[in-house]
Amino acid sequence: MHATRTLATVFLAAANAAGSVDSDTDAGGPNSTSNVLTRDVTIIGGGVTGSYAATWLHDRGYSFAVVEKQSNLGGHTQTYTDPASGVAIEYGNVFFQDTPKMRDYMQRYNVSFSQIPPINDPSHAIKYYDF
Repeated sequence: MHATRTLATVFLAAANAAGSVDSDTDAGGPNSTSNVLTRDVTIIGGGVTGSYAATWLHDRGYSFAVVEKQSNLGGHTQTYTDPASGVAIEYGNVFFQDTPKMRDYMQRYNVSFSQIPPINDPSHAIKYYDF
């Protein structure tokens, strides 16, 4: 399973958790309120922090809107799929601190993850090669 592709599902689910957008039906002119979205909270950014905020707010009954500048949610977490081979390459922030809160959040959306050795583990040691 590709963690970041699945994380994108988390971001979408969290952002959509508030339900559908209500719209008014007035004249639609420049001062019309038909384009106004009224929510308790506006979340700027649809990355992991924004999606966590959306989930937290949803669980407490708040309405919210997520504003994201990109055409997709996920922030720095991205997946590139090579069109020739179909191989998915994960890049961006694909590492998260291993805390109970983060584990619970990932498990809530059925995102699989694995632990990496700590930075001071010998397998993470810098290796120098002379060619």
